[in-house]
Amino acid sequence: MKKSLLLSILFIAGLLQLQTAKAQIQSMPAPSQLMSIEVDGVRTRRYGNIEVDGSPFLNDNWSNGTATTNKGENYQANLKYDVILDQPVFAGKDSSIMLFTAPIARFTLNNETYQNGFPAVDTWTPLTFYKTLGTGKTKFLKHYYKKKMEVRDIGGISGLKYEDNIACYLIKDGKMISIKPSKSGILNALSDKKSDVETYIKSNKIDFKQDVDLAKLMDYYGSL
Repeated sequence: MKKSLLLSILFIAGLLQLQTAKAQIQSMPAPSQLMSIEVDGVRTRRYGNIEVDGSPFLNDNWSNGTATTNKGENYQANLKYDVILDQPVFAGKDSSIMLFTAPIARFTLNNETYQNGFPAVDTWTPLTFYKTLGTGKTKFLKHYYKKKMEVRDIGGISGLKYEDNIACYLIKDGKMISIKPSKSGILNALSDKKSDVETYIKSNKIDFKQDVDLAKLMDYYGSL
C-alpha cells in the first residue's frame, strides 16, 4: 500500500514537472522573436560602390544614437545615416553594417533628431527623413540627399561621384513650405507674425546658417 502510494506521488510529481517544462518552452519566444529583443536587423546589400566616388553616409563615423520604431520601441546603438537609402543603419556585432527590419519613425544622432511622417512634397514622400529644428508644431526641416554627378576630364567622362544636397522646408499648419534658410525666406513663410519675428531676429542676431539659431527662432514663433 505504501509502495503504491509512493509511486502515485512520484508519478504526479513527474507530470507536474513535465507540464511546467512545457509551459516554460511555450512561453519562450521563437528565435526571430529573441532577435527582436535586441536590435532587429538584416545585412545591407550595398556599400562602398566602386563605380561612385564618395560616401553614402552623412557622416562616416559611428555615433551612439537612438532609433524609434513606428510602435514607439527605442533601440540604442552605434548609428550612421545612409543618405542614399534615406535610412539609419547600425553596427552589427561583427562590425557589419545593418538595416533595421522594423519601420523607423525617428532617430537621434549627434544630438540631432531626424524624423519622417511629414506630408509629401516635391519628390519626397511621408517616409522621407528630415532633420527637425524646433520643438513645436512649426519646425524647420532639412532633408539631406546625394546625387550622382559625372566627373569629366580632358578625355571625357572618367567616372561618377556623389554630390551633397539639402532641401529645406517649414512645416506650418500641417503644410510643407519650400524655403531658403535666409531672413527673407523666413519672414515670407512666417508673414502672419512678421513684425515680431523680425524684431526677434535682429535682437538675437540670428545666424541662418546655424541650426541652433533656426531652432530657437521656430520655438519663438510657436510661443507667439
